[in-house]
Amino acid sequence: MSQDRRRVAIVTPYHGEPLAWIAKAHASVRGQTHPATHILVGDGKPEAAVDAWDAQHIVMPAGHADWGHTPRAIGALSAASQGFDAIGFLDADNWLYPDHVESLLAHQARHGLEAASSLRVMHHVDGRMLHRCQLVDGIETFDTNCLMLFPPAYSAIGVFALVPPRVRYIADRWVSIWLRQRGRKVGCTRKGTVAYRVRYRYFYETSDLPMPTEHIVDLKIPHPQELREWWLALSPEERAHHTKVMGAT
Repeated sequence: MSQDRRRVAIVTPYHGEPLAWIAKAHASVRGQTHPATHILVGDGKPEAAVDAWDAQHIVMPAGHADWGHTPRAIGALSAASQGFDAIGFLDADNWLYPDHVESLLAHQARHGLEAASSLRVMHHVDGRMLHRCQLVDGIETFDTNCLMLFPPAYSAIGVFALVPPRVRYIADRWVSIWLRQRGRKVGCTRKGTVAYRVRYRYFYETSDLPMPTEHIVDLKIPHPQELREWWLALSPEERAHHTKVMGAT
């Protein structure tokens, strides 16, 4: 058990995921070697069962359809206002390995970081471990589930909800850019401590994995080149507006 006394919150937005998945995410927060308070945010589809859990439950009257980023920001702002010393994130369909929080806290303390991240391990939709993810490096590209913010970086919380809607599905990339542009010190543990449940059809079609029969969705997102063309097609005034709204200038 960790000897670090810092209070940690883990924020989980949810919207229609199977209750068993949400319960697994919650159990993984409760099972951390460093205690963490779980803040669950029902994004328009609250589960009554969550009220009985040892957690904080915030209910939003309507869903935001933005990949969970607005309820994520709301939960994190609540944690910041309650005085938590660190804030991490966890999607409702994923879960944390037991030493996730402890390893992030230790890495932050060792290197004087303002934000820390881990790596993620890909899991089949049925829970089986697949492999270490090669798409994120924990610094320039990190997954929101892997991120932990500390007070000097709490001002980045609002960025999740302020990213332009067209690119909000990669809000974590924008948060990464925001942190680095603001000179925040970010480091990665290089440990895979997030279990990422792969729900996208593309990942199964491009591998030898058997295609699951349920809980699979099509990854309907633009190609990066298309996004670049969209951004460059905006007027200088429109680009300046978006960067100012996000506080990136």
